[in-house]
Amino acid sequence: MTHGTGGKQHSVLGKSQTVKDTLDLSHIVVNLRDCGGLPALDGRRLRHGMLYRSGNPSQARGDALRRLESLGLQTIIDLRSPRERRHRTFTLAGARTLSIPIGIAELTQKRLRGVLYKPRSEAVIMDVMVSVYRDMVDLAVAPLGAILRLLLEPQSYPVLIHCRAGKDRTGFVCAVIQMILGAAPQALIQDYLRSGVHSASAVQQTLLRFRRLTLGLIPTSNLATVYAVNPRYIQASLDRIAEGYGGLTGYLARGGFPKSGFAQLQAQLLENG
Repeated sequence: MTHGTGGKQHSVLGKSQTVKDTLDLSHIVVNLRDCGGLPALDGRRLRHGMLYRSGNPSQARGDALRRLESLGLQTIIDLRSPRERRHRTFTLAGARTLSIPIGIAELTQKRLRGVLYKPRSEAVIMDVMVSVYRDMVDLAVAPLGAILRLLLEPQSYPVLIHCRAGKDRTGFVCAVIQMILGAAPQALIQDYLRSGVHSASAVQQTLLRFRRLTLGLIPTSNLATVYAVNPRYIQASLDRIAEGYGGLTGYLARGGFPKSGFAQLQAQLLENG
């Protein structure tokens, strides 16, 4: 695994179940939020100012960039593929930027080919997205191991995890982290669904551009289904972990993250509620 700092980027492989305390920063970067306050084991909560998640931050400029810098990030984990990063790489002074791709972008494009532009294909596209979320579990084995080992290092924090929209790959990685911290399934699904709120404006702008480019001849409802935050999607990932690996412990062990790491990460990230 290789690291970078100062603007260089390198490749590397409770009782209360509410998320109302999470800090919404989506006015700075699409779908950016502090994961602090999320409910976890024994009524404890995730510490504020430790773990952030977002969509692609590379378009942050001016005041938005200054606000992002004020978070004091030490590590930025980019889950996008090399192809996605080609023209939109993001680095931040003082932070190491690590590329740990989870390769679903090209997979999704391939499976959507031939159906994305067909009228009334929403149900088919939804099934495609469910299949992508299931297969993402397998594709993320090694990347998740690398990410979780980084999160055991105190010097890594604060950490930002991002992909393109902050919904699919980032949503899955954050769901796994919450599972390690002891969050109930309904709590992590609820947090996943929050991406629909925090990215709504950006999605609407994308759909509007799509409509203009296609002169309104191609339905936007298909694309909206791809961008949707649907509980069926993340549930497909959770089911794959249970059915394919016998649960979270077996799944993470495949990526080199042992059961002993659970307590270490809990000590690192949790505080009393």
